[in-house]
Amino acid sequence: MEQSTLVAHIKTEQFNLTEHPSLSRLIDRMLDDGREDDLAELLLDLAAEDEPEPDSYELTTEITVGEKDGRLVFSYDESAVSGMEGTKTEISFAKDDRGLLFISRYGSVKTTFVLEKGVRHTCTYQTPYMPFEMVVLTRSAVNTLTEKGGRLLLDYFIEIRGAAVQHVKLSMNVRECP
Repeated sequence: MEQSTLVAHIKTEQFNLTEHPSLSRLIDRMLDDGREDDLAELLLDLAAEDEPEPDSYELTTEITVGEKDGRLVFSYDESAVSGMEGTKTEISFAKDDRGLLFISRYGSVKTTFVLEKGVRHTCTYQTPYMPFEMVVLTRSAVNTLTEKGGRLLLDYFIEIRGAAVQHVKLSMNVRECP
């Protein structure tokens, strides 16, 4: 896979939606009862209301881009700023389907999750302590990334069963190195 190096500016905002214990219990009950559609609607309603102040970080880093099996793959190293130092993140998608994205992380945490507007996808999030079941629901994905750069805007929810629900907004601007 031939690769080139670009520069990425990444901004991430994470809103914790489960600061209240009764909300966590409600989410667990809805999952146990198979009411995933109702849960998705609840999360979208929560996001529409006033959200708490986000935890946010910004990172400017080198990013490699290459093509493998008809897919574009963007890869960068996380830093201490993101809380995932020692982790490599890869964002990939088929060139002919920019709305179906895969984010993989390798290192201090390991996971691959799927982002597809309006669809809930389940994966395993492996930490140094234990694995967690994680469900991802994508609210929107705007992707103009090419081999020469572009922009990625993601708005999605992460549910870690019994632990947390977060609303994540990620903005990534990629350009050629100066």
